[in-house]
Amino acid sequence: MLRSLLDSASLPTPNSKPYPYVVIKNALPDSLCDRLIASYPSYEMMGVNDAKSNSRWHYETCQVRANDGIAPEWKEVIDYFSSQTFFDVCIDLFSDSITQLYPHIAANKEELRKLRVGVKGIDDYNHCDVLLEAAIAGNTPVTEPSSVRVNHIDKPRKLLSGLLYLREDDDDSTGGDLFIRQFKKDYTQRKKNSCYRAVYVSENHTDLVETVNYEKNVLVLFVNSLESFHGVTVRNPTKYRRIFINIVCELQKPVFKFPNNFLCLMSRLLLSSSAIKSRFSRIASHNYE
Repeated sequence: MLRSLLDSASLPTPNSKPYPYVVIKNALPDSLCDRLIASYPSYEMMGVNDAKSNSRWHYETCQVRANDGIAPEWKEVIDYFSSQTFFDVCIDLFSDSITQLYPHIAANKEELRKLRVGVKGIDDYNHCDVLLEAAIAGNTPVTEPSSVRVNHIDKPRKLLSGLLYLREDDDDSTGGDLFIRQFKKDYTQRKKNSCYRAVYVSENHTDLVETVNYEKNVLVLFVNSLESFHGVTVRNPTKYRRIFINIVCELQKPVFKFPNNFLCLMSRLLLSSSAIKSRFSRIASHNYE
């Protein structure tokens, strides 16, 4: 396993507002990043159907470990981003923010370091406090303009999330960038609470803070919270795929609670049904007041 892929001491200081996040350029050694792109697994190897425009795939850590066809460099990198070593880097970056937001998880950095780390799909919460997953992920080529994910927060069991972009050198597509948003500054807490539709909040209620371009070898990490708004800008028609590593750190219980409003509750019930989940995602992308 790669033991020191990221050095906490050399990483940039995370932003604290509108929520804790950090953008790390040139996250991997250039040679390693190039090898990952060159040996990116085929659609067939991952069981991906590329017939649908701008469709997401997600090949999990446990699947990577079980597939002997995956290149060694991919196995090493996926193992690193789902390891205790990587979790320790995240703690170095975000311990103050996590303990401030979620003192019920840990009161200080030392308590965070005592959390037992496992791998999602391999370990369980009987023996672990947090489960990490690093997935080989991407979106298929685009035939008509669309966003793969509109403004949202992550599910409340996620403590940390991350994306490592692996844009190919000849990719001349436009869009597919990550945006960071925050509630409009004049919103009261009551107004904010009324805006949620499950994990979605219309962009009408938020302001843009930063756009992180879909660029090669850029890593974004953030602490999930009730106001950790992010999403993906519209991708325009292109023959190129959008490829990245998706990183999550999950707990057994939610780290926060959704606001107690009727529409939010009904939206969460709708999203719990897999049969209409994709349909609701499209509905949620429309602007509403």
